[in-house]
Amino acid sequence: MSFTAMDDARLRELKEAKVHILKYEGLRTYETGKKQMSFHSSQFPIRALVGPNKCGKSYTGTNEMLNTVGATHQFRPNYYGEVYGRDCCVDFPTLREALIPIYKMMAPRNECKLYGLTYEGNPRIWPGLRGGTWDSAYNKEERVLYLANDSKVEFKSYDQDPDSFAGPVRHVIRMDEE
Repeated sequence: MSFTAMDDARLRELKEAKVHILKYEGLRTYETGKKQMSFHSSQFPIRALVGPNKCGKSYTGTNEMLNTVGATHQFRPNYYGEVYGRDCCVDFPTLREALIPIYKMMAPRNECKLYGLTYEGNPRIWPGLRGGTWDSAYNKEERVLYLANDSKVEFKSYDQDPDSFAGPVRHVIRMDEE
């Protein structure tokens, strides 16, 4: 079988699209392992995922957060309307260098359909980021990521004043590392 120039151009286009999805829309390509499945599907209100360095805990937690605030969870009842999440980590350098890059990689910029159905049996429609770009959705000063459906994830550090953790109710809170 021979390829024409058009076939070659189309192949390059498809490869670029795949790289884009893997690099910027990881939520669409996230594959759940056995331990992660146990974590995601647990109906306990407080859960822990424990493991050695570089085993995927941060990716799993980010996936859990994005599916919860995006109302696209497959294994737990979803909250609808404005959903508020809080993601806490050791310090702001860790947030900047480790956690934010994972969110950047995993959060699809625009509305898209994810594989499978929600817990309630509905199609999993990810709302996308506010404004369709990371830069328009993430406020660096407030350290808040806004979704197109008005849900948000705020980022906190354990070295902040404990009083800064006061405020409105959060639907989901993740504690990364300690």
